[in-house]
Amino acid sequence: MTNICDLHSLYQFLTQTQKFKLGGFIAHSYGAKLLYDTLQKYHIGLPSIFVSTAASILTPRINNLLLDLAYLKETDPEKYQAELQQLDDKMTLTNIWQLTESLAPLFNKNPNRRNFYWANMEVSAQAAVCEQEHEQKTNPRVFKEVRQDLYSHAHQLSVDITTLANKTLLINGFHDVIMEGASHLLKPQSAQHQHTVFTKSAHYPHLEENEKFCQVVNAFIQ
Repeated sequence: MTNICDLHSLYQFLTQTQKFKLGGFIAHSYGAKLLYDTLQKYHIGLPSIFVSTAASILTPRINNLLLDLAYLKETDPEKYQAELQQLDDKMTLTNIWQLTESLAPLFNKNPNRRNFYWANMEVSAQAAVCEQEHEQKTNPRVFKEVRQDLYSHAHQLSVDITTLANKTLLINGFHDVIMEGASHLLKPQSAQHQHTVFTKSAHYPHLEENEKFCQVVNAFIQ
């Protein structure tokens, strides 16, 4: 909720204090969820572009959880069996959160995890170099609090962009396993709510197919 209020305050500062004329919003991944929640709360009518998101915030959480469990099968079969016993037919958000936390240390240990976020491996290598040169450390306390807030309230899980009054564009990468990007190929769209799937991208279409991304975004805004 704090992030939602902060985003709205930033919008007010830019448009009212600084008198900027904004052409629209664009947000990626968690930022797309934040933008969706902000538009739901404050009903700002600007065109909005959502990059790399799913129909539910639970989608990436479940898919990441499955990747962690798959990694455990190979690296620690006994722990995998123990975690498997926690899964039953009455899984709740609390169960999922607890399981997520118990497997959190695996997140950075799996050497193959990066491959699920990138399709363009040349750009992935360039991004890795930039990450090393400009290391930005995440505050673990803030990260945990935001994540816990996201997954603790059932009414916050949906990301149904078609419910917004805004003109919207959804961009997903075909190879984005985490966000199930390929599934958007089959979804209907309209003049008000458009979407496109970048076939040579995963979670970062704005980097992996940057020229195409700029063309699509400019066409939408204009």
